[in-house]
Amino acid sequence: MATPRQPRQQARAPEKGVFPLDHDGICKTAAQDFLACLDKAESDHFACRKLSRAYLECRMQNKLMAQENLDKLGLKEDEDAGKRRNARDEEGKREMEGFLAGGNQQPRKKGWLW
Repeated sequence: MATPRQPRQQARAPEKGVFPLDHDGICKTAAQDFLACLDKAESDHFACRKLSRAYLECRMQNKLMAQENLDKLGLKEDEDAGKRRNARDEEGKREMEGFLAGGNQQPRKKGWLW
């Protein structure tokens, strides 16, 4: 007895497309600087935002990726970066101290039905 066939799914291209690898090492120093910063900052990418921007700008200038507004790629230059980092540090603090989901919930007020 034959098994039923599944309908074939269509492959879709990536949303941002594909981009060539840097075979000639044009942006190698920028990439190495960024990776060294990540190692030094214990993988804290907020500390390495400027180097990340420099690497992507190098790739765009040398036609290794399409020109794109870096704000759209999540590398917006603003004052909120420090606020986001502080919020993330607060989350890390909760993880280190131990966090119980729902532990900070207020007890429900008794209503007319319950």
